Amino acid sequence: MRKKERGFAFVPFLASYWQIMAIGLLVAAVGGYIYHCESSKIKSAEFLGGVQALGKQAEQDASDTIKDHIARKDKADAENKVVRAALATRTRELRDARARGSYVPAAAPGAKRPDLATYNRAELDGAIRRLDEGVQELIGEGDAARIDLDTAKQWIQDLPH
Repeated sequence: MRKKERGFAFVPFLASYWQIMAIGLLVAAVGGYIYHCESSKIKSAEFLGGVQALGKQAEQDASDTIKDHIARKDKADAENKVVRAALATRTRELRDARARGSYVPAAAPGAKRPDLATYNRAELDGAIRRLDEGVQELIGEGDAARIDLDTAKQWIQDLPH
């Protein structure tokens, strides 16, 4: 008879010590790799869940902040509208008060032609009136711009920091 052949392939229970060690290490490595993969999946899922939760919270915070800013802007716009309306009313009252009188002083009591004194009173009065209206319009535009700027500054100061 031939000499007994030894080896794992032919007789598993007679395998050499080194073959058993190699198989054990292979099984341990595969098991470790599988455990590592599963552990990584779990950690990855936990991390992803945490990131998603933080993302949702950040979206909610941003949404709340935007809503708050819009509400503050609407309030500031409403206040601005009231102040500008009051300015327009007061400007109109002042213009009307000036329009009731004459810009040119009255003629001297003894003048032969009270309507003419080196100038035509009606033309001069009309020119001064147009000038006053133009200046008043410029002042009104400046006041409106100032009101808008004050509203914007107040809105910014009211924002939470």
